[in-house]
Amino acid sequence: MLKLMKYEFRKQAFSKLIISVILAAMLVLYAVMLIRGNADGAGVTIGLTVSAMFIAVMFVAFECLNTYAKDLKTKQSYMLFMLPKSSRSILLSKILASAVQVITILAVFTVVVFICAIAYAARFEDIAAFIDNLFDMFFNAKLSDIINIRMALRVITFTLTVWLFLVVLALFVITLANTVANNNKFMSFLSVIAYFVFIIVIDKIESATAYYLLKDIAQSNVAGGDLYLAAASVFYLIVDIAFFFVTSWLIDKRLSV
Repeated sequence: MLKLMKYEFRKQAFSKLIISVILAAMLVLYAVMLIRGNADGAGVTIGLTVSAMFIAVMFVAFECLNTYAKDLKTKQSYMLFMLPKSSRSILLSKILASAVQVITILAVFTVVVFICAIAYAARFEDIAAFIDNLFDMFFNAKLSDIINIRMALRVITFTLTVWLFLVVLALFVITLANTVANNNKFMSFLSVIAYFVFIIVIDKIESATAYYLLKDIAQSNVAGGDLYLAAASVFYLIVDIAFFFVTSWLIDKRLSV
């Protein structure tokens, strides 16, 4: 598994170099704004860095799917499926490699933005007051006043299952398109349509299921929202697993033809 993930990292290394160069350019621009004392420019640069983080995350997810599509089409990449590895292992390595890259990008950009915020406070505001407020928030305020840990964990879990659903569904659609409509000039267009149709249909099923299970709980009730996140997370996790195994089955069937 680790060797397969390493292979994925190697294939997608160039895009990480581009993201690193863009982040470095942002930092250079930010440093110039700090030196010149341009508070507005520094603030805008921080905002652009945050926007670049989300764009980078989406780009990494798209690159994972594009790499997989090439693995099914090109002869050199096709040999990947000839390795003594199951299709499930290959699919899982691609998903895990994408997840690791996304988490790394989020972590790096978050640290950079936090450091930039401290530098901004030191240059244009009262850094001592900023640090005092930061320590007061983390050490003096009640944890329940800062964030609802249980709700936050369920939101994170829900977000991860939905992100996984979007990736696994895309892998399934790409595999299905290459199985039933290989070499069709409209394959890419039909794949995009099929992808969004699946999303809409599954979202409707999830909404109907959640409504049936939680219809006796008021929508404005906090517990109702808490239970909805839990139920939706379980629903999407089941869907993720189902699409994962169906996709691996399609790969085996396609390669055996």
